[in-house]
Amino acid sequence: MIRASGTAKQIAKPSLSAHKKALHAVHEQVGKLPKGQPGKFGSPQAGTSKKGYRLDPPHDNVAEGDAEKLYHFNWWTIPLVNAAMVVVVAQFQSKTKNIDQHKIENFVKAHPGVVFPAYQHLDGNQARAIQGLIAKSMGSPGLEGLALVRKLHDVGAEISDLQADEASFSVGKVLRRLRLICPENVYLNWHRFDNVDQISLVDLDQYFSDIWYPSSDDLDVFDESAKWILSITHYGKVRLFRI
Repeated sequence: MIRASGTAKQIAKPSLSAHKKALHAVHEQVGKLPKGQPGKFGSPQAGTSKKGYRLDPPHDNVAEGDAEKLYHFNWWTIPLVNAAMVVVVAQFQSKTKNIDQHKIENFVKAHPGVVFPAYQHLDGNQARAIQGLIAKSMGSPGLEGLALVRKLHDVGAEISDLQADEASFSVGKVLRRLRLICPENVYLNWHRFDNVDQISLVDLDQYFSDIWYPSSDDLDVFDESAKWILSITHYGKVRLFRI
C-alpha cells in the first residue's frame, strides 16, 4: 500500500495516463477482467466477487496517511492472497459481495465440521418492500437504487471510535451501547437494497469475519423496523442512521 495525505476535496483527479498505468499494475495482480456491475456507490468495477477490481475516489473518513485518501484501485482475490490490495493512481503522474458460495466454501475450510449459519436471501419482491421501508424511514418515499444508498450515507453519522475490522467488533455490542433493542434477526444489504440477506444476529456476531470481508464489502445491517441502520464500509468505518 502506498500512502498519501490530504482530503478528497484537496486531491486533484490524476491524468488519464496515470489511470492507465495504475490499471496496468492492477492487471499484473489479477489479470484483465471483463467489465462488471458498478459498485454500491457507482464506482466502475470489473470482474466478479471472487476476483476483481474497482476504481474508487478519495475517502474523507479514513485515517490520515491512508492510501484510500487518494484516487485508487481496490482489487481482490478469494481467498485473499495479499494484504496490500490498494493501488494509488497518483503514484504513476486495491474487495467480495453477499453470502455466496465462495464464502461458504471458505467457511467450511476455516471451521471443519461446522455448518455455515442459516440465512435467507430475499427475492425481488421482498427486496423492493425493504427498499420502500428504508426510503420511508428516511423521509424519502419512492427513493431507490443509488439515490437511496447516497441518501443513507448523507443522513448517517460516523461512529468515530468503531472499526469493523477489529477482532472485538460486534453488531450486538454496538446496538447495546446505543441502547437499541437487539433483534433476533437482522437484514444484510450488500448493494442497493436489491441484494439482501436475513440472518440471526447471534450468528452474524459469531461469524462476522466469515460474512463481512474487509477491502471488499460495503454492508448495511438493519432490522425489520428500519428505525436504525449500521453501515459498514469496506475499510471498516461504521456509520449510524436512526430515527
